[in-house]
This record gives sequence, C-alpha cells and structure tokens, in this order.
Amino acid sequence: MRQAVIAGAVVAGWMALGWGCRLGGDAYLLAGVPVVIAYQLGVARRPLRALWRFDGEPLAWGSLGAVAGAAAAVLPLRLLGGQVLALARGDAVDTSVAGWLLAAAAGAGGLGWGIAEARRRAAWRDRPLAALFVVVVLVGAVAPVLTALRASAPAVPQWRWFGRDLLLYSEVGWVLEEVVFRGAFDPAVASGAGLSGRRALGSAAWVSLLWGLWHLPLAVHGVSGPEILAGARVVLYHLALGVPLSMLARRAGQLGPNALAHALVDAWRNCWIAW
Repeated sequence: MRQAVIAGAVVAGWMALGWGCRLGGDAYLLAGVPVVIAYQLGVARRPLRALWRFDGEPLAWGSLGAVAGAAAAVLPLRLLGGQVLALARGDAVDTSVAGWLLAAAAGAGGLGWGIAEARRRAAWRDRPLAALFVVVVLVGAVAPVLTALRASAPAVPQWRWFGRDLLLYSEVGWVLEEVVFRGAFDPAVASGAGLSGRRALGSAAWVSLLWGLWHLPLAVHGVSGPEILAGARVVLYHLALGVPLSMLARRAGQLGPNALAHALVDAWRNCWIAW
C-alpha cells in the first residue's frame, strides 16, 4: 500500500509539472529521467539495473548483446548528429527532441542486452509470455484504427516510417516511460503479487491507472465537455493496455518484451494518426 501511494504522489507531481510548465511531449517524457532515478534509489531502494532486470542481478551483454546494442545505436546517433549540425549552422533546434534521441541512443544498450537475454532464456518458447505479448499488441492496435476511421478524411495508413519508429521506440522504452511504469513502479507496487489473484490484478490496475492519468497533461488542455471526454478515453485505453503490460513484465522478469510491445503499439499508431 505504501508503495502504491508513493507512486501515485510521484505521478501527481509529474503531472503538475507538465501542466504548470506546459511541457511538450518529449520534454514531459525527459522529466521522468530524474524522477525514475530518485524513485528507484531513494524509495524502492533497488539498484538501477533492476529497472531492466527485475531480480537486480548483474547484466551480461556478451558478444551478441554488445553487437546488437552498437548496431541499434547507429540510427539515433545519426539523427542526433543532424540536430547538432543544425545547431552549429544556427538553425532553430528543439532541444527536447535532441534529448529524446540521446535517450534512444542510451536505450540501445538495453535493447542489445534484452536481445541477448531473450536468446539465453529462449523466451520465444514461453507460451504464456508470447500470449501476453500478443494481447498487448492487439489491444494497442485497436484504438488508432478506430480513431482514424472516425476522422473526416479516409483513413490511409502511412507505413513509410514504421521500421524507423519501431527501432527508436524499442530503444527509448529502456530509458523513458515504459521503464518508469513497468520497470520501477510495477515491481515496487506489486512486490510478491505474482501473476494471478486479486492482488496481482489490483496492483497491475493501479499502475495502469496511474499510467493513464499521467498522459492527461498531453491530451487535456481545458475543462470543456469534449476535453473531459477525451481525457476519460485516454485513461481507459491505457488502463486496458497497461494491465497486460504489467503481467508481461512480471512474466518476463525483464523489460525487453515490454519495450518491444510498446514500440509496436506506438509505431502502429503513428501509421494511422498524423502527429
């Protein structure tokens, strides 16, 4: 209960910062870096590596993990280099975008480790894990399509950047958002809850509710009826998506499947909704 209350207070403070400072999406996400470090070390009292590997054991990349991580870092570093060159030319540069790309480059190390760990544990043979992964992707796939179909113009998915977005989101989840809610909050709130029973479901629902509420500063900017309705839809969607995400993380014991599932959902969303 104590960890649930503290997590709620942390999210409330983060939301107040987002609304009060009118942070954009990338800046709002980046504000979570000091938040998750302070929470993990000062509140949960767990090592930072436990954000990625929940049992807190040391991480071992091996040759596969090191090569995969280095290869994955090429794209965000290339895009970040473009930002630096633009700044050198005197062009206007959004520093929050540069920060997001830096987070993706850092997260490439997590992606590399996750790939190596999945191979070591033969994660693809874990049928319950695979089933949870599929549930997350299917739940996440529905809302963008429905939103696009409700639009006045015909819905035509744009696949051009799907692969790029999938890679970048698979990396950034190790540093932003997913690592906060399923890497830090969920293990602390659900300590010992397991994968079944009322306590397991309740803790997953609470973390998912906080995740949905956390999105409100990005989605709600007024108190009109349509704004409130949109906010309610955002919270309900993330509640439905977050519960299987929590169960997926608990089953895997590491952040890798969550980072990939979340990336698939976001890359799919970008194909259907113009941002």
